[in-house]
Amino acid sequence: MEKVNQRGKYLFIAGIISLIIAIIILFVIPDPSANNVEIAKKATSAVQAAQEISKNNQSSILMHTIGMGLLGFGITGTVGGFILKSLKKK
Repeated sequence: MEKVNQRGKYLFIAGIISLIIAIIILFVIPDPSANNVEIAKKATSAVQAAQEISKNNQSSILMHTIGMGLLGFGITGTVGGFILKSLKKK
């Protein structure tokens, strides 16, 4: 049962670290939708606007995907680690 408590401790710590990294990523990377309005206003044609908005959206999609993945792992790791840590030896 001691190994379960150690695993819970490590899972809890990994979850907290993942949450911190995910929050930093999601707050540092700007939302592309604010820039999309400016791009649409400055574009001379609809095709040009669509191409530039598409390019703008693709530039940050990887970082948002990584941030959301880490956020999900952080939440599940923290909750799972807390549950494993709270299991007591009977």
